[in-house]
Amino acid sequence: MANPPRVDEPGSWHHVMNRGVARRTIFETHADMRFLFSRIAREARKARIEVHAYSVLPNHFHFLLRSLTGEMSAAVGWIENQYAHWFNRRRERDGPVFRGRFRSRRVQDRSDLLTVVCYIDRNCVDAGIVDAVQNYPYGSARYYIAGGSGPRWLVRDVVLDLVREVSWGAESAGDAYATLMGRPLTASQRHTIERELVNRRAVKPRFEDLVNSAPPAIRATMHHRIANADGRAHPRRVIAPETVLCAIERFRELEGEWSIRTNRRSGCGWSILACGLLRAACRLTLQEVARRAGVSVSTAFRRVRDHEVLCARDDRYCLRTLAVSEKIAPGAIFSDRGV
Repeated sequence: MANPPRVDEPGSWHHVMNRGVARRTIFETHADMRFLFSRIAREARKARIEVHAYSVLPNHFHFLLRSLTGEMSAAVGWIENQYAHWFNRRRERDGPVFRGRFRSRRVQDRSDLLTVVCYIDRNCVDAGIVDAVQNYPYGSARYYIAGGSGPRWLVRDVVLDLVREVSWGAESAGDAYATLMGRPLTASQRHTIERELVNRRAVKPRFEDLVNSAPPAIRATMHHRIANADGRAHPRRVIAPETVLCAIERFRELEGEWSIRTNRRSGCGWSILACGLLRAACRLTLQEVARRAGVSVSTAFRRVRDHEVLCARDDRYCLRTLAVSEKIAPGAIFSDRGV
């Protein structure tokens, strides 16, 4: 299957990661780290990317980048290629160093940006390497918290300004950053990031099409497919499965049982809606949808298909889908104009 095109526009923000082939350690020495950072510095000097946060662990890396010219993919690809040659040459080794094409996730808004920074910072803590983010020498958190010059290519103004906005009364920007970013992420926040970053092709991003009423949904579907074909698709928020299931259960308790006619048979409307939103809003595979919904894979497939058909043809079903969707993700769609 061909790789989907990246939405890489001038001014767009991206969470970028890659790991070693077969989870191999690929940053073995301080010299390895220095070479990687020197390649990053070169691309920053060429003004193709800005680096706002990073964490480089022994077998993988995470970066928060802003694409300045719409050439982020080329810049990161060049950095990886340069590092792979360095790594193999010093070890008289041949073969791939990284597991494949780097993964990237479009940062959707200002709140998402802070969540991504926290996720990147805490990688070293979650891996058990250090007990506090500021103690890790190959991450950007130490420079945000302790201050100091730091790498010239690390841009700190944007993140610090956001931290100051949401942290009233802090003695300093470093204290505010340590307090805000030192907390572990919730399961919902981790799911949102990892579902898009690690398994970005599991489900096509069609959430917008499934929550609007029938005539607008048809038009939205057409525009969305055109945007996908041209590589201009807007980013979509990923919702945690627990959020979807809890919202549907609350509606079920308030409104009672709901039977709906689909393809010459009757079915439980809540179950169809649950399967449809788990697939579209959470980007779960059919196997994961089946496990969450407590049904077989074939039943999950049938209910997801019924959900899509009902969204296109049944106004009442569309309205109920919209009500549930507004409960779990108000606004649902984010602008593609950056943070």
